[in-house]
Amino acid sequence: MEKESYRLHIKYRESKNLNGWISDTDTVTFSDKWELEKYISGETAYNELDDAMKKRDDEILLYAENGKGEVVWRSEIMLAIQSVKDYLEREFGNEGQQDFKNLSEVPIGYTTLTDNDVEIQFVLDMEKMEISTFIDGNKYPERIEPITIVELETLTFDELLAGWSGYVEEIYSFKMKTDSYFHKIGGMDGNEIENFIRLFVQNKIDDARMDALITGIAVTGSRCRGMENSESDLDVVVELATKEREDVLFDLLHEDMPCIDGITVDINPITTHETGSLAQYLPKVETYLDEKRNNSDAENKNRVNRNDDMVAIRRRGGRR
Repeated sequence: MEKESYRLHIKYRESKNLNGWISDTDTVTFSDKWELEKYISGETAYNELDDAMKKRDDEILLYAENGKGEVVWRSEIMLAIQSVKDYLEREFGNEGQQDFKNLSEVPIGYTTLTDNDVEIQFVLDMEKMEISTFIDGNKYPERIEPITIVELETLTFDELLAGWSGYVEEIYSFKMKTDSYFHKIGGMDGNEIENFIRLFVQNKIDDARMDALITGIAVTGSRCRGMENSESDLDVVVELATKEREDVLFDLLHEDMPCIDGITVDINPITTHETGSLAQYLPKVETYLDEKRNNSDAENKNRVNRNDDMVAIRRRGGRR
């Protein structure tokens, strides 16, 4: 009786020269199922030619079939591919068809919010099963959501988008204003400063071995609206997902406050279970800054009026 063989289908992260053929896919044949299972689990196995083999980091295992062409093993990637295909066909019809050459960057839908003319795009990493969000082509590292295959099979695109309209309206619009008013510090604009502070906060969290995730960050205070004076510091709000209290986070981030071009950066940590989310916080900041600007305008106007009055008094006094 002829021994049954098993063929394992593999996808490489980058195309390779395979006996003169450039390809990103390959197959490995095993003489028994036990060797196939060892290879899949990451152990050293022997192929049908008795060559010792072990899965490499650049390989993505897809599925295995027996000599009859029957699938005997299927990876999570293959299940994900089918789920994504079903999702795209359900949500976008023929327009959503893809060949999935890059499994880590699979676009699964985008929309443009007409109020701000801002494009939101979702990209799925099928190896990690994570959805990343891009706003106007910029990836938001704090907005990466893990997702399961079951969720992908049941969620609609509108459900994926839920909550993002509010995020764009409150956070993105706030940052757009900051881009208009912010005066660079040390050659850095608001976005560059946020990235600098994100790295600073992440290092502090790592050093303290604290279970916390940065979920949002924004330059705030007078400098975000160009209303600073020579003594103004730089205010930055950082939203964190953690069980730690805000006062504990505040003490940690103020042990050694960073400076940029001689200006102290005052980091204000917030959490959803105390202050609220960044999307809830920033409208309050905007209201406060509007009031501050209005009060400043009124004070300047009063100062001008007082000066005019003094000039008028002097003139009247001169005519007496």
